[in-house]
Formats: sequence, C-alpha cells, structure tokens
Amino acid sequence: MMGAHVLHYAWKTGAGKVIAAGAGCGYPEAAPLPIKESDYWNGYPQDDSAPYSLAKRMLNVQSFAYWRQYKFPILVAIPGNIYGPFDNFDLEAAHVIPETGRSTRSGALVFMQALRSPSRGRHSPIRPA
Repeated sequence: MMGAHVLHYAWKTGAGKVIAAGAGCGYPEAAPLPIKESDYWNGYPQDDSAPYSLAKRMLNVQSFAYWRQYKFPILVAIPGNIYGPFDNFDLEAAHVIPETGRSTRSGALVFMQALRSPSRGRHSPIRPA
C-alpha cells in the first residue's frame, strides 16, 4: 500500500513525475532462463516473496492507470541484474548491482584486515611504509 500512497500523493500534490523502484523478484518463479523483459507478467512470483513482489508489480498497474486518466508520468524501474554467481564483476564492465556488491564486500574485507593489523593503535596520521 505504501507505493500506492506515494504515487497517489505525488500526483495529488502536483509532482512533475515519479521514478519508483520495482522489483526483479516480481518475475515468475518458473520463468525460462535467461529471463526476458516480456516474461514479467507470465506467471506467479516465488511464494516466499509473492506479497512483496505482487505489491511491486501493482506499481506498474497503477502507473498505467495514472497515465491513462491524468497523463501523470510514472517510471517504474525494475533492476534486471540481480547479484548471482555468474554476474560480471569486471571493474570496467560490471553492471551496477553486482559491482556494488563486489565493492562493498571488498571494502568490508579491507576494513576487517585493518582491524587485525599490528599497526592498529599507534595513533599516528602517517602509515608505516
């Protein structure tokens, strides 16, 4: 319901347009791989995420209705590349979501190594060579 309220009150208060986040988990559980954009409405999503996924799908339905009735532009962006073992993690060519995951994990590993470092606690602004 939150998405419905956001879209409604954006229109009602005169926003120029809305960009909302859909959900890649809205694709049907049994969709053939690789998933095509046209598969989005071809079945029920995974049971574990169905309430959330269906609510996100309804953002699309509501956006079409608000365009037809009020000519109010709403863009629902659906992230198509979800993190997985076969994602592209190349620093120059990776997609946004896998690269964000890789960068976050790398940063966390560097931070954890720094916590275990013997130089920790010297209280010096200069790193040892």
